[in-house]
This record gives sequence, structure tokens and C-alpha cells, in this order.
Amino acid sequence: MALIKPEQLRSGSYNITGSLFGTSSYADFALTASFALNGGGGGSSFPFTGSAIITGSLAVTGSVKATAGFTGSLQGTASNAVSSSYALSSSFATTSSFSVSSSYALSASFATTASNTILQNQILTNQTVGGLTTGTTLAIGTGLESILRTMLVTYIPPTLTSLVMKLGGTSISAAARDVGNSFTTNTASFSAAADNPTSIFPLSSSFTASGADIGTQTFYFGNNVLSTTNTLGVGSTYTINRATTNGTVTFTVNGRRSDTGAAITAATTPIQFQWRNYLAASSTVPTDSATAQTVVNAFVASALDTDRVWTPTCTAANDTVGNFTYVIYPASYGNLSNIIQNGALSVLTAFTNVGDFTVTNAYAASILVRIYKSNSDKAFASGTILTIT
Repeated sequence: MALIKPEQLRSGSYNITGSLFGTSSYADFALTASFALNGGGGGSSFPFTGSAIITGSLAVTGSVKATAGFTGSLQGTASNAVSSSYALSSSFATTSSFSVSSSYALSASFATTASNTILQNQILTNQTVGGLTTGTTLAIGTGLESILRTMLVTYIPPTLTSLVMKLGGTSISAAARDVGNSFTTNTASFSAAADNPTSIFPLSSSFTASGADIGTQTFYFGNNVLSTTNTLGVGSTYTINRATTNGTVTFTVNGRRSDTGAAITAATTPIQFQWRNYLAASSTVPTDSATAQTVVNAFVASALDTDRVWTPTCTAANDTVGNFTYVIYPASYGNLSNIIQNGALSVLTAFTNVGDFTVTNAYAASILVRIYKSNSDKAFASGTILTIT
């Protein structure tokens, strides 16, 4: 086979219908910028109608254009690496005859970038999923991680709970107490929990006591970061009482989020001051406040309450000759509706309303009471249950 030297290819037109072999021995056989593969047009016409098999090293030092006149097949072996300087632009069209083998790897410049992890279009939600609520607008550019966190992690604000009032180190019971049964306090003890998911504890804010005879008392704690358990002085020693009327005294500890300053749900403890209902057994028949007080003082059962409905149990005193049974309660509750003996028998007609009288409780608080007296003495055996309504 005759060899065509490189210098012979610099001009003229050559039709090659066989195979063009280029080996590494022709080091000066390079496709430079002036050597273009054209399908016609300006410059030399160098159509390929066969196959060009390159088994050596093909160095491309300029630019290579391939147009529709390139009708053969181009095969490259593994030694023909495609470097980052060899860009496949949109002007370089490849047909099915140009196969890219596994040695042509896509470099990092062809990798999927982080731009595919953000929203490309705005979304207006119509479903509530976790912390993502209906009607939320997700703007272009919102990160998918941010969306997932909103859906899967609902923010839970910090909390304040378990408020107990104290006098020094002694806890004060929050159970209901008699009108007039005062107490003193100077310390608030309570619990705090951090928010979720950032685990930030709240700030202390203020203490309030309302509903007592002394009026509303407020003390500001300041901006102290709270912990799991907290014991804080409330600024003074307060005497808490409702000496003449029933009602509720409410203690409150307020706190704030330490990141935004927003108020959080307060911890509260209510203590009720109430009047008592009485079941008595006495031989005295009340005719005025003094004799009514004698009957009240002979009570056999009592209960703090807010209405006349309760269920006392009779004692041996109610089964004693000469003792009448009395049902006594604040007159503001109105007349009795019924008295049921042992859950079965109505015995309301066995009692008579003897009137309203002013008496005092064990803490010297005065109250107008209504008194019902049994029509006979020794009316009920010990252990009899009276359901009063």
C-alpha cells in the first residue's frame, strides 16, 4: 500500500474509499486548527466515505468541526481521552454511528448541582402535613431540607408547669380552704422545659397573685434563664386571704421565649376559699343566730363546697333520743330539691325549713345559712347516707 505523506495533504482534493491508518510513528501528523473536516464549502474538500481507524495517538491542538459531510464512523480507543478542554458544544451533532465507550467518563462538570435541591417553582400548599399547614406559600429557591424539616419537626415552645407556693422551704397546699383561713407566702417553686427541637429554656418574667383581699400583687423576676426546677422569691411575704366572701386566689408565673421574647403559656395555681355545708345533730331548736350557731357547732359532718349538693353520712348522734338532724348550708344556694336516704328513699318531707340565720365558721367569717330540721328526733341510724340536692 502506498503511503500518503503529510505534506501531500496540504492542498488538492482526495477521495479516500479505503481505510486511513495513522500510527504513532508520524508524530507530525496532527489535526491543527487549519485542518477542518468539511462536507464541502470553503477550503479543501476532504470527504470521508469509508472508516477512519485511529490506533495511535491523536493530538487535537486546535478546534475540530464536524458537519453533515462527515458520513463515516469515528471510533476512538481508550488511549483517546476526552479532556476538559475538549468541549462538546451544541454545534457538534453526534449520530448513532458515534458510540461513546465506557472510557469516556463524565467529569465533575457534568454532575448534578445543588440547584436541583431547591424549588424551581412556587408551591401553595392545600394539605397540612406535620408542621406545614394548608395555605402556606413555598417560594422559589426554598430548600428541600427546609421543607422536610417543617413537615417532620413541629416546633414545641418551652413550658412552665407545677407551680407550688411556699413560705421559705415549706410548701402551701393548694386544696380548698375555709373562707377566712389565711396563709402567708414568699416563694414560688415551678418547673420549666426547653423548647423542641432547639432545646432552649425560657426566661423568667413575672409573678402575679390575684383574687385575695390585698388585691393583685405583681413582682418582676428579671431576665433569668430558667432551668428544669426553679425556686424564686416573689419580692415580699404576702398574707393571702378571703375573709368575708368565697372565691379563688390565683397565683401565676409568667415566662418568655429566650430567642424571640414572646410570652409562653404561664404556670398557674388556684386556691379556692369556700363555705361549708353541715350535717348536725342537736337537741337545740334554732330561733335566732345564737341558737343557730349552737346547732352549727354540733355538726357531725361537713364539707367545703360551692353548692348545696353533697352526700354526708349520719353518726350515732343522729340516732340519739332528743337529737334532731339538721341540714345546714349557705342560704344563697336556695331551697333543697330533695334528700335521698341510702340512695333509694326520698325523705325531704321528713324535714322542715326553719329559716335563715347568720352564723360564723371556724375562722370567724360570717355567713347567712339556711337550716332544715328533721321532724322527729333519733331520725337516722348511724351510717345512713343522705344524698342532698
